[in-house]
Amino acid sequence: MKIKNTHLLYELCNEYPQQYSQFKKLLLTQKAEECSHNVHLGFEMNNLNKEISNVAPILKNDKLLLFSNFPENNVIEFSKEDVDTINVKIHYRFEDNNCYWEWEFKNGELSFVPHWSDNISIYFQLQFCTALSQIYDTEVRWQDVSYFLTLMVLHKIFPIVVFLQFSNDKIKLQEIKPHSKKNYLISNETNLTIIRVDSLWDTKSISVGEYKVRGHFRLQKCGKAYSEVKLIYIDEFKKKQYIRRSTREMVYS
Repeated sequence: MKIKNTHLLYELCNEYPQQYSQFKKLLLTQKAEECSHNVHLGFEMNNLNKEISNVAPILKNDKLLLFSNFPENNVIEFSKEDVDTINVKIHYRFEDNNCYWEWEFKNGELSFVPHWSDNISIYFQLQFCTALSQIYDTEVRWQDVSYFLTLMVLHKIFPIVVFLQFSNDKIKLQEIKPHSKKNYLISNETNLTIIRVDSLWDTKSISVGEYKVRGHFRLQKCGKAYSEVKLIYIDEFKKKQYIRRSTREMVYS
């Protein structure tokens, strides 16, 4: 596996070095991504401002650039600097054009703005809608893109951030220095310090019964006056007659 100078992450950091110097550059392994997708935060799309307001105080202040080695043309930017403001940008590169979609939650209000090129091609729109259609298993039209990207922020990006912030020593962080070669089979050809994130959660379970519920992570309040929050893993189980075990509990105060 190689992290190359052709990656969108490198282009962003090279073009805006001061802006992204404080951001952690996190390379997510497949296992880390799969585990994070099992974190459920309770967004039902009924009253988003209220639902996001319930989750926002739990998230820690952070500056993250999240990416995988493939595809090379996507980067997720997450930043939270105070309790009332969360900013997410989903960066894309298409035919040598960089664009992004910006999502912001500030003072209890949600807003999003697409930053596409004025001459964005029909082909890009079709490719983009096709990718979202595959993710959500439904037909996505260009006019619906912001809605589905909001779903992505709430149901995929926020869970990744929660997984990273609350797993503590149950994730493995491996620093890959600039221009290093084959460090744990990864070559970093850029001048950036990259942090590889792998999961150490044990998510295996055996369940019996009538209705299967897949294993998932959950944020649960605990401690005196419920002043603490812990990330727990609920093993896959089947309702009625089922085995339900939680493992690898870490408490954050």
